[in-house]
Amino acid sequence: MRFISESVDAKVEWDEKSRTVIIESKRQFASKDGKFHFTAYGLWKNIADITKSVDTGQMDVSGAQLAIRYFNYTLLLIYSDPKTADSFKNLKLAKYLEQVKKGRNIAKKEIIEEKRTKLFGFDALQIKYINRNDWDKRIDTLLVFESDSNFYTILNSSCEDTYKSSSKQFQDILDSMTFRES
Repeated sequence: MRFISESVDAKVEWDEKSRTVIIESKRQFASKDGKFHFTAYGLWKNIADITKSVDTGQMDVSGAQLAIRYFNYTLLLIYSDPKTADSFKNLKLAKYLEQVKKGRNIAKKEIIEEKRTKLFGFDALQIKYINRNDWDKRIDTLLVFESDSNFYTILNSSCEDTYKSSSKQFQDILDSMTFRES
């Protein structure tokens, strides 16, 4: 099974506990604006054209450059905001993050972790927080960075019980992701 699956670029894992072979197909994704490209394994579905439904929970995905959902209701969203917009002119990255927090109703007490990082060679800020805006408790990881012309937000949102596997999957996606602003 491994040989056949890997010959078609699928990812194969063995779950010792359940004694099950897990085969995940490979799929390429790109943002609407073509700036982000990445590989994801498993049952991801494009939900960019859906607004507030069973597929997105209570999360509004309108305006997203990319909106995909894993079968377990993990969401990956990418947003961009032009720095030329009145509300973003002369804004620094930390202030942009504060606006994103306010827009997403992220209370200080819900933040688990906040750190500086690098993403695609740019300075980035990352927060991990509890999102109670859905019917289930979710844990979200939000990354913001800025290029010469835009601010970008990448959001991974997963149910609390799938957070660990979702977090690893999110890191794998970020590792495969390329960003080209042209």
